[in-house]
Amino acid sequence: MKKNKFNPGIKVTIFFVFFSCVFFSLGLWQIERGQDKQSILDQFENNTSKAPSVISDKSQKWDRVRVKGTWQKEKQIIIDNVINKGLAGYKVLTPLQIASSNLKKDFVEESFFYCHFFDFQTFNKNLYFFIIMKVLAIESSCDDTSISIVNGDKNIEFLETINHRKFHKDHGGVIPEMAARQHLEILDLLGRSIKKINFSNISAIAATFGPGLIGGLIVGSSFAKGLSISKNIKLIPINHLQAHLLSPRLVSDIKFPYLCLLVSGGNTALVLVKSSNEFNTLGSTIDDSAGECFDKVAKGLELGYPGGPEIEKLAFRGNNKKFKLPMPLTKKTNCDFSFSGLKTSALDVIRKNKKTKIFLKDFSASFQHTISKVFEIKILNSLAQLKKDNISINDFSICGGVAANKYLNTQLRKFIASKELNFHQVPLSLCTDNAAMIGWNAIEIMKARKIKLNNYNVRPTPNILIHEHF
Repeated sequence: MKKNKFNPGIKVTIFFVFFSCVFFSLGLWQIERGQDKQSILDQFENNTSKAPSVISDKSQKWDRVRVKGTWQKEKQIIIDNVINKGLAGYKVLTPLQIASSNLKKDFVEESFFYCHFFDFQTFNKNLYFFIIMKVLAIESSCDDTSISIVNGDKNIEFLETINHRKFHKDHGGVIPEMAARQHLEILDLLGRSIKKINFSNISAIAATFGPGLIGGLIVGSSFAKGLSISKNIKLIPINHLQAHLLSPRLVSDIKFPYLCLLVSGGNTALVLVKSSNEFNTLGSTIDDSAGECFDKVAKGLELGYPGGPEIEKLAFRGNNKKFKLPMPLTKKTNCDFSFSGLKTSALDVIRKNKKTKIFLKDFSASFQHTISKVFEIKILNSLAQLKKDNISINDFSICGGVAANKYLNTQLRKFIASKELNFHQVPLSLCTDNAAMIGWNAIEIMKARKIKLNNYNVRPTPNILIHEHF
């Protein structure tokens, strides 16, 4: 049988050689394209991960930079019915006139501002601009009048807090009507410094609308509304308790969800902070708060108002095992608190003893230690509840005015460490009522969810709950 031999002609040979070269070249081209694409992706990831720097002609492609300029609000465009993370909202496009004489003309002319769901970002064809939100905040829920400017980069640019404690000390506590007058006078003084603020850089005005004393809430919220209307800047009403619970995120990298112990003059609660607008109260006081218990016991000891800091000073050199005081509800497996029984028993002990220096020190130490143990037991109960609900957390924090107590912080830090959790300390300036936490809460709201712009019908609500929003 004759075998067939492959004997292509010259034309076929030239055809195959030609197209082999073509396909080989195309293969090399595709490899180069892939390498170039990967190089671009690497450059983008590297440049966008850097900290923002001041914009200049040397700024590279996709660099994050800081710019100053003037918003051209008259050219603003709002795109409705946009979905972000499952929530309906707006996409806002606002031109920005960059104020920089050392930049090339064409470089500046190509730049514009892009605001997406109030998460401010700016783009042009070559650069990625990072614009930081800035909030002017007002706090006046009780006996502290405070104004602050906070930005989205976790910087407190301005914080002025004036407390009325010396004024209220002569009256044995806070009298709502007098507190309202004090807020009015102080805000009038602080308002004069506001004239120096460049409101073109302010993204929003925030104020405490509740809970708190109605007089103080009215003064602060009315002041904020007036500023909002006069400056044409959006108004954000804030829940004071939520601001406390979110304050650890202003000073640390604490991640959602986390467990937070809220202890103040009016509230004591263990709260699972799931997000910037989700708060699950695991337990709260059924009668007196820990802060109120401190103040009433301090009054019985004739230490004056506020009592907490004075008890802490006396307790420093006292014997915390000298007096055995009751710990109500600690035999229960729930997370609720009760301090009325402890308060009554403590006042009874005070009446039966002479107020010597030794007694004051030992009793203060014992009282403070008792409250610390109550907190530990209830935190343990809350961790058991979270485990039962298959909720995993890594972080814990304490907030509110009573959180300023160094002894309580030290004891809880040790206790939390034994449970292999991260303890996040809130500085003293952010423990007590302050406007910085109000401003940060507003930034969290703007970043996380749609808000109602300039809803001036919102009224102060003295008894609003932790989980409720305005």
